[in-house]
Amino acid sequence: NNIYVLNSEMHLVGSLEDLAPEESIRSLLYVDHTAYLSTFGQTSELLAIDLSNPTKPVQAGKWEASDFSAESLYPVSQDGLLVGVGRSTDSSGAENELKLCLWDVSNPRDMKKLFVSPITGNGSDAETPDIYGATLFDGIHHQIGIPAYNLDSGMKTYSMFSFDRQTGFQLSGNIGNDTETFEQIQRGILINNVWYMCSPDKIVRYSADTLQQKDSIKLI
Repeated sequence: NNIYVLNSEMHLVGSLEDLAPEESIRSLLYVDHTAYLSTFGQTSELLAIDLSNPTKPVQAGKWEASDFSAESLYPVSQDGLLVGVGRSTDSSGAENELKLCLWDVSNPRDMKKLFVSPITGNGSDAETPDIYGATLFDGIHHQIGIPAYNLDSGMKTYSMFSFDRQTGFQLSGNIGNDTETFEQIQRGILINNVWYMCSPDKIVRYSADTLQQKDSIKLI
């Protein structure tokens, strides 16, 4: 795992090599002059890379876990927070249920995990393999939504969460508890306090305050 820094003329000006040699990179996020990398392996890691000097990138901090690996990362820069969507892992490195994780990265040299919460309870999985594309993230209002289903009950939902530094993730509500309002939601979009839920055959509007359906339009 290596990081290479290129200038505006695409010339190599700096590098940092042999990062987390026993892991594989899952997600990469740039926030100002810091790059955050999440890895997957026997011990999954969140790395903070200081890029303030492009010619000499350095590893500023590392957070290790044996029970969670982030597949996508989202910044809440104004609060020094980082949100990860990923999966719990067991001692063998096998991945299990889908979870949300909240880190305090206000000091990249000393990152702290604040909360980890399951998406739909035990035995949850993403409704789509494209977790990053399917996740709706609103860092300004501290909201996140993701389509998921419970492997035990078979219930499919688009789960909405609010979050903050003090209480972690709080379930705001689920959209799609029955087949009338949920088919296969693949995208969620928030515009002017209205959620637009997009599936292959229709788009449904919901109030962001009440999660009540407003109307819908069929695509095919």
